[in-house]
Amino acid sequence: LPAYATIFDAGRDPQADLDAARTAAAAAGRRVLVMVGGEWCVWCFLLDRHLQMDSEAAQLFYQGFEVLRVYYGDDNTNQDFLARFPEFHLFPHFVVVDSAGSVLASLDADVIIGDARYDTALIRKLVNQWGPAAR
Repeated sequence: LPAYATIFDAGRDPQADLDAARTAAAAAGRRVLVMVGGEWCVWCFLLDRHLQMDSEAAQLFYQGFEVLRVYYGDDNTNQDFLARFPEFHLFPHFVVVDSAGSVLASLDADVIIGDARYDTALIRKLVNQWGPAAR
């Protein structure tokens, strides 16, 4: 997986990463899942832990989308980059983008959280609704 898919990095250029993710998504026939958060984000950490512990969830998440992590924090809000997306207040936040760059959905993480934890069945539902099968 490319670095932009696996780490939140305040120093990365999110526009360059989006361009690369869109190219990869187009080649693979899938959409980009922009994940906004940071290392400070407890729910981001819990998602990473879930993906590490559940190989099916990781496969669904990373093969269903071209994942792009965009850092948001006190030291770098990436305001200019994020201004193109609908406003949000909870983290992580997901934005589904097609390979042409159009925003298809803006989703809070609760779409994949059930009973106060990440849920593989809900990740599957997200992929089925917005991933490569969603045409």
